[in-house]
Amino acid sequence: MSDESQPAELLRRGIASAKAGRKEEAREALLQVVKLDERNEQAWLWLSAVVDSNEEREICLENVLAINPDNGRARAGLEWLRQSSPPPEPSSPEPAPEEDRCPRCGAGVRASSSVCPQCNLPLIVACPACGEYAGVEESACPHCGETLGDFRQGPAYHLGMARRYLEHHAAERAQEALTRVEAEAADDASALAEVGALYEEAGLRSRAIATYERALEVAPHDPTLYAHLGAVYRQHGEPARALTLYQKAEELGSQDPAVTRELARLEMEAGDAQKAVSRLHPLLRKQPIDPHAVLLMGDALQKLGDRDAAVAHYRRAVQLAPGDSDVRRAAQANLAQMGAIPARDAGAAHRPHPGRRPGCVTIYAVLVIVGALLGILGALALGALYASGRQAFQQALLEQSMAGLIDLDQFAPYVQISIGVSLVSGLINLAIGIGLWMLKNWARIAVIVLSTLAFIAGLVQVAATTGLMRGAAGSSGFSGLPLPLLGGLIAGFVVQALIIFWFLVNRDAFD
Repeated sequence: MSDESQPAELLRRGIASAKAGRKEEAREALLQVVKLDERNEQAWLWLSAVVDSNEEREICLENVLAINPDNGRARAGLEWLRQSSPPPEPSSPEPAPEEDRCPRCGAGVRASSSVCPQCNLPLIVACPACGEYAGVEESACPHCGETLGDFRQGPAYHLGMARRYLEHHAAERAQEALTRVEAEAADDASALAEVGALYEEAGLRSRAIATYERALEVAPHDPTLYAHLGAVYRQHGEPARALTLYQKAEELGSQDPAVTRELARLEMEAGDAQKAVSRLHPLLRKQPIDPHAVLLMGDALQKLGDRDAAVAHYRRAVQLAPGDSDVRRAAQANLAQMGAIPARDAGAAHRPHPGRRPGCVTIYAVLVIVGALLGILGALALGALYASGRQAFQQALLEQSMAGLIDLDQFAPYVQISIGVSLVSGLINLAIGIGLWMLKNWARIAVIVLSTLAFIAGLVQVAATTGLMRGAAGSSGFSGLPLPLLGGLIAGFVVQALIIFWFLVNRDAFD
């Protein structure tokens, strides 16, 4: 903050705090102003309103007159102080500066007023972010820069302030702002509906119900309002009232799937599962991939005793719902309760689901792809090296008159087979790596099969090596494999077994 702007900011803060009745904060800010600028007329005048004693007030007013002898407010205040013996404590001690005007309706307001008496506009507002006060005409907080909005938007301005107060956990201030919206938008059903939603968010359900009911008086044929009010009554523990309101929303032509779902849920809770099934069938024909509706259908079918159909719907809900959702967890819990899946899988929200690649799969896929590319490049390099080396070797044999002694063509098939195997192996591994990256189930199966074969081949190789070493030892005796070799083999087998196990149990991670 520049030296020039600091006194102005402090003065603004001091006046706002004084208007809000926060005398200590106002006094602290205004004292800093006069310390920085001894001839600040407004600072001395406002300071006279927040000091503790009449002697201090007199000093402040004398300083105002020293700066501006024509200041009538200061002169009148000083005369009043000197004539009073003992001076009574005024109910509003500050001598108001010149009369202000409401920025919205233009009515005259006392400088000490915090609300316009004509249009009820708050003249100062608390910043949702820092809590400091600012004039209502400020579009941004002068202290922290938080956006405050444009008061000329009327109810929308107060709604925005209420939302930001709730975001910053200032429930009382949010309630004050919502009360202003109710007063200014008494005939605006949509504004009242937003007020009701914010009351609900703040946990003030009784206020939310009252506001929605007022909105229905304004717009009695709005199905959305009945649905909102039904949701509040349901959360308020009044299912019968909620059912009536949802039915009214449906009568008025609501197309919201949530209304249909809630009606089915309430009917099922009331003991009419068959009615819930009949209600959900049309919805699922229109929206077959709605996991909430599929789960509800499973619940209703289970209540009707149709176990197979219920299990099918629960499995479908698991497939459709995200892995960390309440729907998926509820469906898995129901499947476990019905014995359709192991109980340990009921809380498997931690398991990966299609579309979200686990980190270990990403790492493994990258390693497989990199290994495959290196294998392919190695095979191609071996082919190039063999071709160039063969020509150089033949030339050397000719120079040494030994061309007939060694037939290089007899090695060609072995080299070609080696290159071909390396290329095929590299391409297969590359395909598997890409498949793992794309979460393809065939790649998971390929990893399980190849890893199992490698595990078995490793065991066979260890057995064969052990037999050779025992035979070579002969009568001297065989004390076993060297410890470093044995430790490496065990570590390799453990890693291979873990890979096989992980890909076996995490089927749900792959498409």
